[in-house]
Amino acid sequence: MYQKTVTLDNSDLLLIEWGENLSNMTVKKDGEVIGTFNNKDELKQGRSFSLPDRRQVTVVYTEYGLEVWQNGKELVSGAKSGYVDGFASAVKGLNWVGGAQLVFAPILFFISSEELRWANAIGLVVAGGILLGLGYWAKQTGNKMPFWIGIGFCVLNILITIASGSASGIIISAILMYYLYRGTKSDAPEPLRKQFSDPNAPLDSDL
Repeated sequence: MYQKTVTLDNSDLLLIEWGENLSNMTVKKDGEVIGTFNNKDELKQGRSFSLPDRRQVTVVYTEYGLEVWQNGKELVSGAKSGYVDGFASAVKGLNWVGGAQLVFAPILFFISSEELRWANAIGLVVAGGILLGLGYWAKQTGNKMPFWIGIGFCVLNILITIASGSASGIIISAILMYYLYRGTKSDAPEPLRKQFSDPNAPLDSDL
């Protein structure tokens, strides 16, 4: 059996216990079971439970680990509602745009003129690889530096595009910049949840 203790907004403690692979999870307050999950799939769906004083807490397992929400605040990381979403959206933006460039690279290779096809295709592959790398860096470390690098990359891309007399990709770069800027203002949950990265960590390993 494994467990994690979470401090509620009034300093009371919530005890969460689970078995192998997040099975048979119970949520307890003062020794009283207030909620249960049978398996990891149920935990990913999330559920709200009532505390003895009738306040509500929501327990869910996301890509960032275990989350316990109360009054718009995530109690494991201390992030507020909306801020974690901003970080996740920025990571997804890097991944989506980077992936799209890799997918479009072979298409551009065949539709470009013979003298430009290799340069255009390789340029998209390099750009896509950079964006995907930045997204991976941000997600794994919780570091916001990849977002600032991504913003700089978007600005450079817009300037080069304008200088070449083209408008291709400017809107996408501008949208990505918006999400990346939101990401720089958000809370990064990953570093604060590393102790739960292994759902079968030793008992009370985070205390």
